[in-house]
Amino acid sequence: MSKTTIPTGGITADAINGTLIADDAINSEHYTDGSIDTAHIGDSQVTAAKTSGVGGTAKLLQVKVSDGTATSYLTHDNVFSATYDFYKLIGFTNASAVDGNLRFRWRSGGSDISGSYYRGVGQGVNLDSSGSETATLNVARYNDSVFDLTDTTNNNNNFGDLFEITLAGMFDRDEGLIATLKASINQFRSNSNYRQYQYGGYYANQGANENYDGFKLWYSNANVQYYSYAVYGFNK
Repeated sequence: MSKTTIPTGGITADAINGTLIADDAINSEHYTDGSIDTAHIGDSQVTAAKTSGVGGTAKLLQVKVSDGTATSYLTHDNVFSATYDFYKLIGFTNASAVDGNLRFRWRSGGSDISGSYYRGVGQGVNLDSSGSETATLNVARYNDSVFDLTDTTNNNNNFGDLFEITLAGMFDRDEGLIATLKASINQFRSNSNYRQYQYGGYYANQGANENYDGFKLWYSNANVQYYSYAVYGFNK
């Protein structure tokens, strides 16, 4: 015999099982604080979207191609936002032809920021094939339409351009910092020299309330044939 009203005292412990609870019927007000432990969170269930606004670090993008499939441009939109203060782009790319420059542009609303206001310079150490080391000033640009992060890159399949790039200011133009880039780069050059250097640059014509949410990487005269990189967001 079914009953529609049963006093609480008439229900024994553990008498209510899963078949007596409607699907999607238990709200968070019934959870005990701290009751959801690690064992009850499935693998890969906490995504970057679920960490939005949380202090610390979040991986926002990851890309890898290791079979040599070539592409002209590595383009990503809606990566940067006001959620994070700083971003790290870490990875490597490998050119399909010799003597190209690895290039970078910011993007906004699905389009390149291509005005001739990119200003940047790199300085580091060059190791030549005889074992000699020399300080070097390279890839200096003033009011160019791109950042040239490297120059005269080799197309050796085993030596990519390794980079760690810090990005900031894409959403802070009116809070003290325009769009700025700082990078550490290891490069195997077409003359068989090896370079390690620090690079810095900024975009000098970022307008009021103008934000940059994406980026593009490519080589000036070649396709990108091997590449692996990730973008992380950091809060202060």
